[in-house]
Amino acid sequence: AHEWEAAGRPNARLLHGDDIAAAEKWLVRRPAHEQEPTEAHIAFIEASRAAAKTRARIILTLLLSGIAVAVSLAVAAYWQRNTALAQRNTALITQSRFLADLANQYASGSDPTIGVQLALEALPDSSDGNNRPYVPEAEASLYNAYYAMNEIAALPCLGSVDHVSYSSDGKLILTASSDG
Repeated sequence: AHEWEAAGRPNARLLHGDDIAAAEKWLVRRPAHEQEPTEAHIAFIEASRAAAKTRARIILTLLLSGIAVAVSLAVAAYWQRNTALAQRNTALITQSRFLADLANQYASGSDPTIGVQLALEALPDSSDGNNRPYVPEAEASLYNAYYAMNEIAALPCLGSVDHVSYSSDGKLILTASSDG
């Protein structure tokens, strides 16, 4: 305490941690044969306790500030994620509508099979990770393209087709091929 006072009471020479508690205990329960604590002793112990409380308040303030910043950043990230998902869905809806329109053009024009493929691309399909939003126009274009197709089925052929016969109404076809 006397060294602290002689040095001009710098905070760097104050007690820390368990030393403060031990000094406070000495102040209250000192042996009877020891001298009375001086004003320097009391001021030294009180200044040490006050500095410890100030350090604790500063640390608590920094921790609470850090938590507040972390929560603020988490809220901002959540908001940005939701904004990004909304923008992604808007873009996918626009793309699905474009594909549906293109599918309708192919269905009514040259190649309804391509129209079916485009309409399928415009629809959601979770099996391949295509989690686009549902657009009713895409489903309608799929049905339009499907019904515009003249094909009922595509049969696999391992060899060449040797003979073909059509029914008189054009609804049936008979083929003979080298694969039997």
